Amino acid sequence: MSGDDHGARWRPSRAGILNVYQYQDEVLDFADGRLLLRGVNGSGKSTAMNMLLPFLLEADVRKIDAAGEQRGVLRSWMLSDHDDTQRTGYLWIEFARAGEYRTVGCAPAPTAAPTASPPGGSRPTAASGSTCA
Repeated sequence: MSGDDHGARWRPSRAGILNVYQYQDEVLDFADGRLLLRGVNGSGKSTAMNMLLPFLLEADVRKIDAAGEQRGVLRSWMLSDHDDTQRTGYLWIEFARAGEYRTVGCAPAPTAAPTASPPGGSRPTAASGSTCA
């Protein structure tokens, strides 16, 4: 890619996890479309990435675990270490290109179960009780 094309494509600029799993209000800043997460084993690096990509891009709860090894993981993330069974969280990712910004987000709920998008292509839902836009 030449230097002139650098600003022409959408790149992740920021992402956020609010009230999901062990994250209360975390904003992740990307540098030139790249993100570096460091931490000890079990600190939540892979969990954070599984929550954001590819899940937010496809609004499909079956894609929340990139390895495809966990079932019901969204429900466990929402209820982990919390007594509130009505807990609502929010996941979002922002993309930037030449001064333009677009944000994709989803508000998962603990009662989440995979569902298909409604007929007619209206707002996709990642899970019952969840709203993605």
